[in-house]
Amino acid sequence: MAKKQSWKLDNAALIFPAIQTGSHNMLFRISADFAEEIDQKVLSQALSDVADRFPHFKVRLRVGAFWYYFDPNDNALPLERDVVNPLRRMDFKRQGGYMFRIRYGSNRIAGEFFHSLCDGTTALTFMRTLWARYLYLAGKTEVLPSPERGILDCSHAVSEGELEDAFMKYAERGAGAPRKESKAWHLKGERLSRGNVEYVCLSMDADLLYRKSKEIGVTVNEYVTACIIETLYGIQKTTLSRGEIKVSVPVNMRRYYPTQTLRNFSLYTNVGIDPKCGEYDFLTIAKEVSALLKYKLQPKLMSAQMATNVADEKNVAVRAVPLAIKNIVMHTVYLTASENQFTTNYSGLGVVSLTPEMEKYITGMCFMLGAPRCNSSQVSGLTYKGRFYLTVTEVLKDKSFRRNLAKCFVEKGFEVQIEDNG
Repeated sequence: MAKKQSWKLDNAALIFPAIQTGSHNMLFRISADFAEEIDQKVLSQALSDVADRFPHFKVRLRVGAFWYYFDPNDNALPLERDVVNPLRRMDFKRQGGYMFRIRYGSNRIAGEFFHSLCDGTTALTFMRTLWARYLYLAGKTEVLPSPERGILDCSHAVSEGELEDAFMKYAERGAGAPRKESKAWHLKGERLSRGNVEYVCLSMDADLLYRKSKEIGVTVNEYVTACIIETLYGIQKTTLSRGEIKVSVPVNMRRYYPTQTLRNFSLYTNVGIDPKCGEYDFLTIAKEVSALLKYKLQPKLMSAQMATNVADEKNVAVRAVPLAIKNIVMHTVYLTASENQFTTNYSGLGVVSLTPEMEKYITGMCFMLGAPRCNSSQVSGLTYKGRFYLTVTEVLKDKSFRRNLAKCFVEKGFEVQIEDNG
């Protein structure tokens, strides 16, 4: 095992401690449904084995004079029964300082993660490794590590490359991109009681989704993003307000740089439509989303955005500012230059592949984002075993968005299965 050490937060992680509140922190969840009942004792041992493979998860958040940092944590790992209302605020102190928790139901193993700890790609690697280790210890299958599928070997020590801050390593010196962007239109309405979040998971045939996307010359993520925008556009038409409808899309920067990092390495870009330009149909929206993403995801533009973020952290004057003041500034910037600039977001994990041995025991999956800080909804998706799972999490009592999004897919010829907690 790697020597215990403290870590400075990576560049993407710095904002999240500053913007969390007494009822909210930025969480997301990945879960898998199993064909057989979960054995809590076996899961506990599997979690212990996997956590040793991810020592940078066995940490607690500390407050320094100028920056937050992570310290090693040897408390009991956070394993608890699953709940009807997932992704409620994570109280780090009550769970031994950890910034993640593993939950289990009769047939489900789920992980919930604070975004300072990792991004969705790393969390999925952690969970796939945990599911594999659990099945192995339960004697269900001779599951072998499969790094190409994101299933790590628990007997191997973490490497230096897996622990690197890839933002600092790959940000191009001297490059930069402006942050200023127009304000987006937002859904309004009465909110759920403090800390509560409702979700609906829509599942549909992944092959049909792929074919329909290909028919109009866009990717699956572009097609789904266009469905989200079309749904929001329809809702906006029933109101008196107008404004740009934008979806924030995370980009896995590992696609552009040769890194093995198991820390955060994602950026966000906003795409959408401006209803002031006239009427939009679905095909027009899809083509516009596709064109915008192709333009915005050029490596040089993403590199410039990354460089701008890293430059702030490296700035000598910024580094000398006490953390209490940094928190105020980061919180203000987030409210005015982050969620204010998009209507909702869509995070897609793509196709999740497991070994054939594991697929015999894991019947379904779900990827879910927690309640947004200011906006009312978030959308996430993944594909597993020929099914596409799209999850909407919301804090509004009005169910129009989730209901109309399901209707959008049905009208396009999809048979949609629905699971919710509302």
